[in-house]
Order: sequence, then C-alpha cells, then structure tokens
Amino acid sequence: MKTNQNPRNSCSIPEASVYQYAFELFDEVGVVRFPDREDCLLILGLEQTPETDMDDFSIEFLPEEQNRRGDPPVRFHLDGFAKVVQPKLEKLSRYILRLGYQSELLSRYGYPNSSIPLKQLAVKAGLGRQGKHTVLLHPKYGPWLRLTALKTNAPIQSTGPEEYLKEENPLCENCSACLQACPVEGLLTPYRLENPNLCLASFNDAKYLDVRDGKVTAFCMKCLEA
Repeated sequence: MKTNQNPRNSCSIPEASVYQYAFELFDEVGVVRFPDREDCLLILGLEQTPETDMDDFSIEFLPEEQNRRGDPPVRFHLDGFAKVVQPKLEKLSRYILRLGYQSELLSRYGYPNSSIPLKQLAVKAGLGRQGKHTVLLHPKYGPWLRLTALKTNAPIQSTGPEEYLKEENPLCENCSACLQACPVEGLLTPYRLENPNLCLASFNDAKYLDVRDGKVTAFCMKCLEA
C-alpha cells in the first residue's frame, strides 16, 4: 500500500504555500490525487464545536402554491456551513487562483449537501477511517470533523494511501455502541447504511422529512454521541 510523503515536510514552494495556507483556515487538510490526471482534491475538515456549529440550519415554510409533486412545503438553509465554511473555502480558492492555478469548489457547503463521497475521499486522503456508523473517525477530532472539498491543478502530493480501506477499523473492533444507539431499526449494519434515506440526519432532501403541524423532525446525532 502506498503512502505518499506529507506535503508539509517536503514539497515545492507553490505546493507548500497552498497546503500551509489551507491549514491556516481549516483544522485538517488531506490531498487525493488520481492516476493520469493533473488535478487533485483538497479534502478540508473543520471541527464541529458549540462555538462553530456547522450543523445549524433554518427551515423556510413555502407557500402552498410553490409545492411540487407533493413534497413537504419546506426549504432548508444550511446556515452553519454558510457562515463558517463558505468564507474559508472562498479565501482558499482566491489564494490558489492568485498563484495561477485552477480552483473549483466541489461541495460549497460540504456535508450533508455534497455531491461527492467526502467520507470515502477523506479515508483515501489519510484523514482517518470510517466507523461502523459509516462516519469518518479522525484520530484527534473523532466523528466531529465536518468535511468539504476543493479541486485544483496545483502540484500537491497525496497525503494518504489513495485507496479506500475496507478493513475493520481497529477502534471499532470490540464496540457497537453507535449501532445500538441508532433509533431507526435496521438502518445500520457494521460499516453500512442499509437505507440512507431513512437516516434522520438526511435532511438535505425535503421529501424525507417528518412535517407535522408546522414542525419539522430532522437531524439526529445519536450514533455520533454514543
């Protein structure tokens, strides 16, 4: 299994500059490169804390005439990510562009509104391993690292094995607390979400919400807190 050298230790000036500046903005930075491609992915993580609540969101109840196909009349605004993550992403993107490289934000607000598999990419970047609840477990931040990503053609070395590790996570070998804490029967089996749409944290799609009497039930962290 190949593990590349940490870009912070030995790299070209542009590479070190991008990597170090990313670390000034984020708590964790990983790099994934792909064979036969010039670009790479920066996997960026911020610790979720009470002071930086990236899970904070608001709900807008839409007029009935705006409803389509019988979906619940609500729209989510990911206020926490917009407030905490977006400014950092945009700063990093502008910095890379000033160096003369390309920069593309792939998941402007990150989890849970991302179109790319951030948890799997974080494993490839060497940022940790997924637990039995499928959430990334970071050596320092545990399950509380919120992820986002940026694509660039800056010459940055990979930071991880560049392959998804499917072996048992040593931290989880003798523990199933997260599986037992899940309130949705049959949702979790070890390292697998049997039906992601049933997860109470999947509030990025309004049709899976429980909307009753003007109240919305969404977003569950019981497996993270176990």
